[in-house]
Amino acid sequence: IAVPAFTLNIRENDIFNPATTPPDRVGALSDYIWQRDEAIRSTCPVHSYVAIGRDAAILRDSDPCQSLGPGSAFDIMRRERYSLLLLGCTFTEGATFVHHVEAESGVPYREWIELPRQIQLGAAPVKSIAVRYYARARHLDGTNDLSSVESAAVNRNAGTVVPIPGSPRQSHLLDLTELTGIVRDVISREPFALFRQNQEA
Repeated sequence: IAVPAFTLNIRENDIFNPATTPPDRVGALSDYIWQRDEAIRSTCPVHSYVAIGRDAAILRDSDPCQSLGPGSAFDIMRRERYSLLLLGCTFTEGATFVHHVEAESGVPYREWIELPRQIQLGAAPVKSIAVRYYARARHLDGTNDLSSVESAAVNRNAGTVVPIPGSPRQSHLLDLTELTGIVRDVISREPFALFRQNQEA
């Protein structure tokens, strides 16, 4: 099992250490797994993942300078045929992996930027790196809306969908390779399908 251990709160002069820097606002499950003795965490100061289990060590292969795209933890997890589990949240709320596919596809509403960060691995000296991040294009005002990906997945009967008793929400389990194909299909038909532009007042 691998869970997000993102640290979007880290800034240029902060020091990120995978062993001591806690995940930021990604939930109790992530906090719990990160604190387990056997946990292994990837080393990107923006989008890290922490994992336990037989194959957790694969996260060590990820590039700390890639938050998304080739070499990132997202890339490795898809290569290893991981699945995405969304527990009672929508794709917009929880499917960060979709941003990885946006980065691979070069959607027109995002652009690559470099984020200067400080990283320390264990007791090694602090090192300055530049993390590649696929940010919203600066000339656009809007937010991601992944509801079209969710609808496409449901319409194709992709993965497993389980209703939550007493709630209108659902949980989703979907293979990352299958999800990649769905996202690429949606944005190939409409490049701005996953972006909702804010309306002027």
